[in-house]
Amino acid sequence: MSSTAFSDQRTLFKAYDIRGERRLFTTEFMIALSHALARYFVKHANANQVVIGFDARHHSETLARHMASSFKAHGCEVIWLGLVTTPLMAFWANQYQGHGVIATASHSEPHINGLKWLINSQSPSSEQIQQLYQQLISDQSSDEDKIEGKDINKDIPKPNPSLPKQIILSRQEVLNFYINKAVEALDSINESRLKLTTSTNKRYIAPTGSKLKIVIDCLNGSTGLFAEDFYQAHPSLCSEVIVLNAKVDGDFPKGNPDPMEYNRLHELSAAVLHHKADLGLSFDGDGDRLMVIDSRGQPLVADHLLYLLSRVAIEDHFASGACSHSNSCTPTVIFDVKCSHHLPSLINQAGAEAQMSKTGSSILRRALQSNKDGTDSHNLFAGELSGHFIFNDDHFLLHDDAMYAGLRLLNWLHHQPMTLADVIDSLPQMVSTPDVYLPLADYSYSVSQDTAVPDVAPDSQPILNRLSALCQKLQDNTKDLPHSLPADTRLTCIDGLRLDFSHGFGIIRSSNTSNSLTVRFAGDSLSDLTQIQGYFVHLCQSISEDLANQVANIRVNQ
Repeated sequence: MSSTAFSDQRTLFKAYDIRGERRLFTTEFMIALSHALARYFVKHANANQVVIGFDARHHSETLARHMASSFKAHGCEVIWLGLVTTPLMAFWANQYQGHGVIATASHSEPHINGLKWLINSQSPSSEQIQQLYQQLISDQSSDEDKIEGKDINKDIPKPNPSLPKQIILSRQEVLNFYINKAVEALDSINESRLKLTTSTNKRYIAPTGSKLKIVIDCLNGSTGLFAEDFYQAHPSLCSEVIVLNAKVDGDFPKGNPDPMEYNRLHELSAAVLHHKADLGLSFDGDGDRLMVIDSRGQPLVADHLLYLLSRVAIEDHFASGACSHSNSCTPTVIFDVKCSHHLPSLINQAGAEAQMSKTGSSILRRALQSNKDGTDSHNLFAGELSGHFIFNDDHFLLHDDAMYAGLRLLNWLHHQPMTLADVIDSLPQMVSTPDVYLPLADYSYSVSQDTAVPDVAPDSQPILNRLSALCQKLQDNTKDLPHSLPADTRLTCIDGLRLDFSHGFGIIRSSNTSNSLTVRFAGDSLSDLTQIQGYFVHLCQSISEDLANQVANIRVNQ
């Protein structure tokens, strides 16, 4: 077999996961991939246990069963979860050795399939994902060697017959333990809050006793199996739980399971108004992203939701008493480069240090995990514009879990004298564009025996190179920015080109999950946003006239 047998599948190996067109997930590829991943787990983590699940998509179960067969063949005990969310997979991985695999394509279109995994409770880096592809290619070459009589399994431990091959957990077993741990988390948080209300610190308010009526839209994804039971397990918070689109359906008949897509929250907004609910929650296809609707049927701006959840983490952190005797105990909140210019100051006002990061939930998660043993000061919370939110306060799971993030928000609102809508009205108002994707030409790849290097198609390469060169040029000459830019312009080049101004910001960067540029602008007013957009149009003219025109045509959602 040629070492380029899976050259077409090279495009599936993204920055965060494996994901792409279903037609590329051939039986041959799924078998080879599952063996390569099992080898990787055994070689790099000495794994002998792994939890495995799958999402609502067609063929996800087939891919998961290939994984289970390969892991068992390589001596690993498989804990079979069945159809679950990605956070549930992560939760159960933590109950064993920290190793888990889920067949999922998250919020993508119905014809997309994919795979995510954890090793020692950590997501793979983009470099490790590329290593897996190299392992896959190497395995194919080794198969040829096996035909010639060579032993390709000499470095793989022999199966341990004393280990059971597979444990199958029922859906109720999967859910009940998860629910119980979430209940314990809130009990611990609220015990600390109630103790604090007896002190003179009036920043924390005892629960009013009012319960919240909530509407949940599962978007026909995996959370449909779990969300109602999860929230009804908290009767002190929820007076009524109304669930939309709970039927798990891999066709996603009402649209992609992506709450960030424009118009995707209209049904939830209407239901919140119809039922006179206090708020609405929407989860993506695999349950790791959250969006929220207030009682007026208005979607929260993603920046505002990130701020509110960071405030939840900060206030609960101080309520725990961990920092009561230390002036140096200032937690850090991490946010990604696509978030608004207001966010850092709001986080600072809430009592934390704001830290900007590259975009990517796995990047944010690794930043929290590397610091999880911090004492006086540590990374407490991380979130990104796309709706991934991660708590690092030892109460529950260190993972982006949309249902748990929604629960923490409900619990925080239960302690507030204001409604969610009132809280939002108290925040700085702004006008922003969505996170707009501007497609580039398709990727192509050249694969050699030693490496597989992505070669961007000719139409894309100059644009990406010129964007990188422009950012480097501006970074090298920060005192000599173009005269058209205000003197107090702040440049950030950690992930694309971001410019911050006194009344707004803009960013253009390369997407990690598709062959696109992503662009976003925000301003305190529409005129501020338009001015900032103009700066970027001018800068993009040095990259590509077509790109500059596309940037000029971006509009604010009405």
